[in-house]
Amino acid sequence: MDTQMWIEEQWGQAKLGDARRNARAIKIAADLLDKPSASFPQQCSDWADLKAAYRFFNEDDVSFNALQEPHRSLVLQKAKKPGITLFVQDGSELDYSSHDVELGPIGNHHGHGFCLHTTLAVRVEEACQVLGIAHQILWERQKNRIQETRMQRRARPNEADVWANSVKAIGKNSDDGCLWVNIGDRGSDIFEFLETCQSRNHEAVIRVIQDRKVCFEGQMGKIFDFLNQAHSQGIFELVRRGREGKPAITHQLQLSWVAVEIQAPWYREKTCEPLQGTYIRVWEDKIDGLEWILFSTLLVNNFEEAQEKVKWYSIRWMIEEYHKCLKTGCSVEKRNLRTTEALQAVIGMLGVIAGKLLELKYQVREVEKGLAKDAIPKDIVGIICRHYRLESEDLTLKEFWRKVAMLGGFIGRKSDGEPGWQTLWRGWIRLLDKQQALADLQRCG
Repeated sequence: MDTQMWIEEQWGQAKLGDARRNARAIKIAADLLDKPSASFPQQCSDWADLKAAYRFFNEDDVSFNALQEPHRSLVLQKAKKPGITLFVQDGSELDYSSHDVELGPIGNHHGHGFCLHTTLAVRVEEACQVLGIAHQILWERQKNRIQETRMQRRARPNEADVWANSVKAIGKNSDDGCLWVNIGDRGSDIFEFLETCQSRNHEAVIRVIQDRKVCFEGQMGKIFDFLNQAHSQGIFELVRRGREGKPAITHQLQLSWVAVEIQAPWYREKTCEPLQGTYIRVWEDKIDGLEWILFSTLLVNNFEEAQEKVKWYSIRWMIEEYHKCLKTGCSVEKRNLRTTEALQAVIGMLGVIAGKLLELKYQVREVEKGLAKDAIPKDIVGIICRHYRLESEDLTLKEFWRKVAMLGGFIGRKSDGEPGWQTLWRGWIRLLDKQQALADLQRCG
């Protein structure tokens, strides 16, 4: 992992209005990555660099989209390779209520800040690989409107449009061996979103909230009634992550599915064709057990295909981890700039950096097998081995990354579980500093 090369790929060719700003963007990004959760004064090496960073984010050409566009393009290039890419979508709110800048309302309208809708690209092969941010939409919520009718609300743009707009921004899938699947929670159960996926050659697997009118085997009715009548087709295990210090949970899930045609909503039934797809129900046969009702635009022919769609949906929580990286790992809500535009620009850069932190976490989790010497540069493995007095020939990848995390503050006791991304990143930055210091000594003879 060459951090400097990665930074130059993201911002070296960004359209910022002046070539000198690209060099400044690279310098600022390196400082932010070095101490992602620190404040600007702690991240910048001196007063001159701090002033330059504030000037940079206040430039008119340095915008949220300008700072993210190169990264998004690189992510989509990777997604166009043959295989399955999940576009995991979800929204979050960024709270700037304590800042002296007027923004739109959030939450119960007592605070103010931004709304952020993220599309995270995840490659599904032997293991999950985080590609980065395929698209992000940042906006301010408007204050309470005057009283509107239901038709007036539907006629104007609204927040629910972000799901379909994200698919439009990503673009049409050329279908050269690529399967693009959008993953969403219950907020994505929107007919127009599914329709947009279909028109752009995208697929979708979403969690259902609406009891839609459907046609099943020639019979019209409500989907929940049909699902409740469907018998279990088998049982499988699903492991879900632990939360708030609790261990991971293994669920024994029943599974059933029905292929249907979703009828267009009442306000479009005269102008719109039905959508075909499969409703999937998974549930635990116990009181208060897990239950999901999913909809897939892909048809399901057997138990294995239905189980596959459920596992795809279970990856959705990675977007929650991303927002945690952005808020906690990058302290995005603590950035105190004086204008809306400057704050948006900072969020644009930190949004990309948060994706890199998440990528590191899953790289470490998925490459536990094998020896470190076969996957990590020899000089870096040597530094770890000398520091902890280990034999480089026998060091496994799992043990290597645990030692890296220990450089960042991870204790490494048996009861501690696996290291988190914050300690991994701090340890990795310390390791790169040691590598650079060793290289400098060698050049000096």
